[in-house]
Amino acid sequence: KREVVKQIWALQNRQFHKHSDWQKATNDLQALRDQFKKIGFVKSDENDAIWEDYKEAQKKFNALKNAFYKNEKKSQRENLEKKRELVALAESVKDSEEIKATSAILKKAQADWKKIGYVSKKEGDQVWADFRAACNHFFDKLKGERKAQEAAANAVVKAKNDLLGKLKRA
Repeated sequence: KREVVKQIWALQNRQFHKHSDWQKATNDLQALRDQFKKIGFVKSDENDAIWEDYKEAQKKFNALKNAFYKNEKKSQRENLEKKRELVALAESVKDSEEIKATSAILKKAQADWKKIGYVSKKEGDQVWADFRAACNHFFDKLKGERKAQEAAANAVVKAKNDLLGKLKRA
């Protein structure tokens, strides 16, 4: 049992950088718990000390795990706030008439969006939809204006060609 407790303590010395690391460690801890239970009882004078050490090792592991996930939640909240700020920026410039400046602003916002970390799917999907709608509004309007300019330019060229055709016939 002491060896199992040592392994639980050693489990805490690993480096955990992401959720999958903690999942694997939690599965390893569960296997060690099962192993600890299978061993059964030891001499009663040592049993209490081993049990206390076992509980302390699990408590420390759980505290580290909880701290990691609290930090993850905090990071996700900060990322969500950054994304909401980008949505507000996109909403504020989507009707702008300054095409070049607004295009640059929205392209930078899109690049910044990609750099911001993970946000929970539930909240992230809605924020993304809002951001995409604001960007699409501007770029669709820009595309429509360009098509209108092209159509006008094409009409001028056609009129010139028609006039040249009339002059050649005359």
